[in-house]
Amino acid sequence: MRLACPHCGNELSLADRACARCGSAIRPWTPLAALAATVRRWVGSATALECPRCRQATPLRAHACRHCGQPLTLGVAVEVTLTPLRERWYRFVDAAGPKTMQRLQWAHASLSLALLWWVLGYTERRHGGDWMAPAALSILYLAMVAFLAAALVPKAALVRVVQGTSWRVKLGLLLNYFTVVLLLQNVIAEWWTRAAMLAGLFVVTWAAALVLWHFFWPAYVTTSNFVMSEGEAEFDPSNPQGRTVKSQKRG
Repeated sequence: MRLACPHCGNELSLADRACARCGSAIRPWTPLAALAATVRRWVGSATALECPRCRQATPLRAHACRHCGQPLTLGVAVEVTLTPLRERWYRFVDAAGPKTMQRLQWAHASLSLALLWWVLGYTERRHGGDWMAPAALSILYLAMVAFLAAALVPKAALVRVVQGTSWRVKLGLLLNYFTVVLLLQNVIAEWWTRAAMLAGLFVVTWAAALVLWHFFWPAYVTTSNFVMSEGEAEFDPSNPQGRTVKSQKRG
């Protein structure tokens, strides 16, 4: 049985007493350490991102590429992940031809319609009498999903879906949207208390962000600029600094 040294990666056998490269002693737990090192290397290579600038592998937890210094943001990670899928899809489209693509589009629309009909019947059987409250609460969840999609999905991809696709694809996507809405209502109806609590957390977080952005953040920026200026700029007491002051005249 052959194994790799957990310190230098040199190939070892169970009969060896020490690594010929680094001199590390072979202990009874060395095979387990070698297995753990192999798993760590595999996880690191599986989760590595390809830098969009130099095309070198960079760990997922890194803030910038260690080869060229390219910042690795969430948008870059999403783009790097989706780029190989888009390239495969474009190669498939180029090889399939227009007739095959039309058949696939019709198949997608037909399957989407059948799935929507089945989910609609399931929803009617399970929650036909109390669908109003889950439907109202699902609006909040759809708003949050739309916000996340607008923040994560590249704008060019959304433009291609809206403008560059046929009406068959748009019909299938519309049917998929209604199916997702119905599935979301079923999930909310099954776990109503948890769904309501999570929606409350969404609302509280959103309200707190609005208050922070419109009231506290302007005052913080103005105060920081005044303190960091070290006397270069005079303090203006008439500047509201994010406050709303109502003055009253005394007669």
